[in-house]
Amino acid sequence: MKVGLISQWYPPEGVFIPGNLAQRLAERGHQVRVLTTFPSYPYGRVFPGWRQRWRHRETDGAVEILRVPAYPSHDTSAVRRAMSGLSFGASSAAAGLRWLSGVDVTYVYHPPPTSIAAAALLRVTRRTPVVLHVQDLWPESVMQSGMAPT
Repeated sequence: MKVGLISQWYPPEGVFIPGNLAQRLAERGHQVRVLTTFPSYPYGRVFPGWRQRWRHRETDGAVEILRVPAYPSHDTSAVRRAMSGLSFGASSAAAGLRWLSGVDVTYVYHPPPTSIAAAALLRVTRRTPVVLHVQDLWPESVMQSGMAPT
């Protein structure tokens, strides 16, 4: 099976589900393509040694990865956090139709909610099924993020 995995957060960031899932699926013989952005979590700035640019492709074993640019922010500013999610939604949607063409299913690791943009386009244009993994429930995550007044 050809699996597309979309996540704004992906190794080397300290998130475990998307990277582990991609590796385990590949070990079981599935073709896995990841659509993500450049590592910036949890600091809100691109990790040293990385430079945002279009068409950055890499492989991790059998997993193919495409990183797209996005505005990095993970602070308490609602505007900057929204810009981060919206920019990933836009850049992943722009690149996703081509990068994920031919996948049998798209797995979306959420948050942020804009992570589903590319998968939604694939669903509409190619009828590709979507699995949405909701990690955080709103409004609890907003309250704990420091972005909402207490």
